[in-house]
Amino acid sequence: MRGGQEIDPDVFHDPVSGKYYLYWGNGYMAGGELADDMLSVKRDTVKVFQPGRTFREGTNVIYRDGKYYFSWSVDDTGSPNYHVRYATADSPLGDLTVPRDNIVIEKDVSRGILGTGHHQILKVHGADDEWRIVYHRFAWQNGKVMEGPGFHREVCIDKLEFNPDGSIRKVVPNLCHKFVFSTSKHNERHTHEALPSHFRSSRFPLRIVRSELVRTQTRRVRRAPRTRH
Repeated sequence: MRGGQEIDPDVFHDPVSGKYYLYWGNGYMAGGELADDMLSVKRDTVKVFQPGRTFREGTNVIYRDGKYYFSWSVDDTGSPNYHVRYATADSPLGDLTVPRDNIVIEKDVSRGILGTGHHQILKVHGADDEWRIVYHRFAWQNGKVMEGPGFHREVCIDKLEFNPDGSIRKVVPNLCHKFVFSTSKHNERHTHEALPSHFRSSRFPLRIVRSELVRTQTRRVRRAPRTRH
């Protein structure tokens, strides 16, 4: 590849063919079928996609109802305008169709939400058609954005929904900072009653900091008591 950087790998398993694909690139969007060793790409399948001028990095691919959804981050991770857009294709290496209104999630200056990007879209395990988008945005501390935006980030998770025509409904980023769950000795406020049951019953502990949901296997977290607000 010429120009850009070979970063931000995304591995996708195609439920239709059973094949695995790798997508990557900063400054360009590339993809190809993974070889059987899962360490190399079949060179004759490599393709550079044309998502338009908005593409910067962080390709993510999912499959739903016969369509492949390609999403990516726009602008720079240090920019308040860092956000996510998408396109669709008929196959894992097919040509992209870019909708006119294709913003998945973006900043909300009125609520202090900035730099919403570099995401993953996940289907809720065991659910019929429930999806989540996990992304990072500028972190806040003591009522202001921490120094070096783009370097200090908070990881967030929000619900992602589709319209009846299959287009992605623009996500309204969450601003629920009252649910704080931490293993830190300096933070003793705990609650998890807002979490879905499939997260509360997970065999892996969870840690929520502001609107951050993180799975961790480093140590076991005791079940948090409910608190009144």
